[in-house]
Amino acid sequence: ALAALSDEAHVRRSREMVQQGRQQLYGLLGAMGLEYLPSQANFLWVRTGAPSQELVPRLAREGVLVRPGHFWGYPDWLRVTVGTAAQNLRFAEALRAALHS
Repeated sequence: ALAALSDEAHVRRSREMVQQGRQQLYGLLGAMGLEYLPSQANFLWVRTGAPSQELVPRLAREGVLVRPGHFWGYPDWLRVTVGTAAQNLRFAEALRAALHS
């Protein structure tokens, strides 16, 4: 971890990936008509309108892991980690399917 933090090029690439991933997720979620909270971190909150306790296992069956919001008092929100472009797209596709099943 210390070596990664001292590698300025690695830190810069990681920041850029997260920034690009957030923008991609904003677009994907906006296209789905879902509310989200803009973030400066490597995760964001998404309001799905469905109970997170039901969505989390549906997404997990598709290999997509997210955190349910009910732990923090937000039962229809998910905490989603920003991933690569392919991972973000897979999340959005799995979420769309989970919301319509």
